[in-house]
Amino acid sequence: MRESTTSTSTSSPVSAPAGAGGSGTSLLSTHTPGTGSNTSPAAASGLTTTTSAPPTTTTSAPTTTTTSASPSAPADRTQTQGYLNPPLHASNGYGFTGTGAMEVSVLWSGTTYLTMQVSCPNGSQSVGGTSAMAASLPNASGSCVATVSEPPSESASLTYTITIGPAGG
Repeated sequence: MRESTTSTSTSSPVSAPAGAGGSGTSLLSTHTPGTGSNTSPAAASGLTTTTSAPPTTTTSAPTTTTTSASPSAPADRTQTQGYLNPPLHASNGYGFTGTGAMEVSVLWSGTTYLTMQVSCPNGSQSVGGTSAMAASLPNASGSCVATVSEPPSESASLTYTITIGPAGG
């Protein structure tokens, strides 16, 4: 097998000093004799160029919690977001432990009429309204249930917020 070596040289025009005669241009070669390769000034000086990728930024989608103490509600209250989609899902029940005087309120957008039944061992209350309603029980001790419903005469899908906590706050 025969090995072949190819040698190339790069030339660039350089102005000749004035009065040297000739055309005013001479050629300067960067070819290093005997090596068979061109040497650039950067390679000859041992410089190294490093490139790094730009930093990446990661973002995540916001999350929604359906049951939590809200920053807008005092710590002794619970706010929960609910959803009604009649006729398949026309009511939701929320269990809570009553401790004396309790209040349950519901807020939603629009003019859809909703009802709420709050039942505790010592009493119950029914209320209804469009966009807001609240029930107050003076002695809601023990296990209680608040049920938010959309009557059959209504058919709108909607999201609401129910707040449960001590009365008077």
